[in-house]
Amino acid sequence: MDKINLSLGNQQALALSESRIKNFLDGNNVAAQKMGWFDTVKDQLFHGGAKQEALQQLAQEFDAAHGLSAFEKFERLSRYAAPADRSQFTVIASGDADTPVISYQIKGHVVKQDDTSAETREVIAARMGFVIDLDEDMATPHAAHWLAQHERDDLEDARASVVDGDFDGEGGVHKRFDPTSGVLRAEDATGAADFQRETLVEQRAETSDSLARYVSTQKAIARDDMWEQLPSIHSDKPHATVTLYDQAHVTSGELDRQLDTLSAREARSVLMQVVDMARVFYQNDISHQDLHMHNLMVHKPVDAQQNNITLKAIDFGKSRVDVHTEADRLNDVRYLFHKQASSGTLETMRRNARETFNYDMDKQAKHYPLHKLLVQCAQASPGQHTGVAADAFDESISTIGNRLVTQLQQAETLVGDARTDAIDAAFNQAMTALAAISDGFDRLDMQAHFVRA
Repeated sequence: MDKINLSLGNQQALALSESRIKNFLDGNNVAAQKMGWFDTVKDQLFHGGAKQEALQQLAQEFDAAHGLSAFEKFERLSRYAAPADRSQFTVIASGDADTPVISYQIKGHVVKQDDTSAETREVIAARMGFVIDLDEDMATPHAAHWLAQHERDDLEDARASVVDGDFDGEGGVHKRFDPTSGVLRAEDATGAADFQRETLVEQRAETSDSLARYVSTQKAIARDDMWEQLPSIHSDKPHATVTLYDQAHVTSGELDRQLDTLSAREARSVLMQVVDMARVFYQNDISHQDLHMHNLMVHKPVDAQQNNITLKAIDFGKSRVDVHTEADRLNDVRYLFHKQASSGTLETMRRNARETFNYDMDKQAKHYPLHKLLVQCAQASPGQHTGVAADAFDESISTIGNRLVTQLQQAETLVGDARTDAIDAAFNQAMTALAAISDGFDRLDMQAHFVRA
């Protein structure tokens, strides 16, 4: 295998051989940093010790992130690689479903193999965005890496021609949107404040690989840059841009608009990703506070042979960063699992009344992603469970959520690595429990209480 070129930032570059990669993945950081006498002298004389320093930095990152699994290390390496090389990092799960073997490959070469559990396979599939059948081997590059290959980089002319009148069609009260160019305009102080919160999330994502995988932020345009980026705009309102993708390869849309198009396996993958996204937000001290389906973007390949799907959260206008209170930490969890409105009890009661008495249902359409994804899993399953009630899974999801909340509260009594590991374990158990419900839909004899009489 040719060496893999990595960029570690701060103008530090590193070319890793297959043996070094294996040592890093095995946790053998001493061997991974070892250099021969000649290489050491050459590095000191001609590069000022840059290679040794880069190896030490990589080892320190792995040491600082105690408990990183081989998969998470592999993810880290892939993100350091050049964008064109990231799709060469693939993960293969084979063998029995209960005791799968995970193989890590770079450019077709196996650099590590692990015997693992069904739960670990489930978590890896979710984090990779892989759509997988129960009896199918998993072999794919990361869905987020695939998606990044199709980011639009040809929008300069479109943005240069945007005028003030182009913001009349899309958006809400506080922000308007031009979908052709991906430019947003803040209509008032609330919209402008949203851009500031988006910047805080973007800054946090720059130092967190896991967070970057799940967020798509609005990038505010500095006033001094307006003339260069949006020369045809005369309004002095704040503007921002969002990432767009090549529609020849990617179908993108909000989850509430895409839900009915998802197959059972696609819905299951998105379901798992929603829970893993909540885990990532929790671990990064972020609370989105508005995780309804219209703020969850689903990106699917146009090519049906591509077995992946990518979920991204958008619109962080209500989000909070560096949360410390239990109410903020658990806000997203309680919305997802218990249907509790972020704004409080009164709004929760209002939404419950709409569901009970079936009025203003257009306002309800975007809410409760976990519940509606499970319904889609059932309705699109081979069992053809078309009579599943909209609230069929309230009790099951609430029970899983209760256990998750209890485990997270217990995790907060711990510190350091023990806390991190306990949080991961809690969310992974919730993911596994939801997966078990979804997998049951493949049976024709699904429990009767899930089906409307």
